[in-house]
Amino acid sequence: FPEVDEAEIKAAYAAEIAKVEASTKRRAAHILLETGDKRSAEEARAQLEALRQRIAAGEDFAALAGEYSEDLGSKAAGGDLGYSSGDAFPEAFEAALATLQPGEVSAPVATEAGWHLIQLTEQESSTPATYEARRDAIARQWQQSKAEPQYAVKLEALKDLSFNAPDLQSVAQELGLALHESPPFDRDGADAGPFADQRLVAE
Repeated sequence: FPEVDEAEIKAAYAAEIAKVEASTKRRAAHILLETGDKRSAEEARAQLEALRQRIAAGEDFAALAGEYSEDLGSKAAGGDLGYSSGDAFPEAFEAALATLQPGEVSAPVATEAGWHLIQLTEQESSTPATYEARRDAIARQWQQSKAEPQYAVKLEALKDLSFNAPDLQSVAQELGLALHESPPFDRDGADAGPFADQRLVAE
C-alpha cells in the first residue's frame, strides 16, 4: 500500500466533521417586533433589549412571546418556530441562532421581517468521533483508493507478461512481486487470500 499522507488523512477527517456540523438541527423561538409605521428600528431594538433583560432576570420567554410578539403564526406557541438545519430562517437569524447554547437568548437581531429576540430551545447533533478514533480507518480508506490504480496497472502487466512467459518466477521478478502458490479454488474463488477477489478470479 502507498505510504500514508498524514495531511490528506487530516483533510478527510475535517470533511467528516463538516458533514456532522451540517447535520445539526436547532429549534428556535422568537419574539418579533415589526418596524415601520408602528415604531422605528431603534425603538424596536430598545424594546427587545428591555424584554431580554426581563428574561435574564427570570421571566419566561414563551410567556413574553405570547404577550409581545407580533408574529401571529408563532406567538400562541410561545414563539416556537420549529427546527432548522441552518437554512429555514433568514441568514442573520441563522447566524445568531448558531451562536447560542440551549436556553440562551440572543441580542436583538434585524431581518426584513423586523427585529427579533431569538431563543435556542433545543439542539440535535451527532457527536463526531475523535481524530485518534477515526485516523486508522480513514488511513485504510485512503491507502485503498490510492492503491486501486496501481493494482489495475500491475494486473494488466501481469496478464501481458504471463501470457508468453516460460514460468511465473520470471514474471514475479519482472514486476517485483513475491511468488506464492494458492490453494485449490473453483469459479467462485477462494475463501481467503488473493483469489478471494473476484476481479482476479475473473481474469
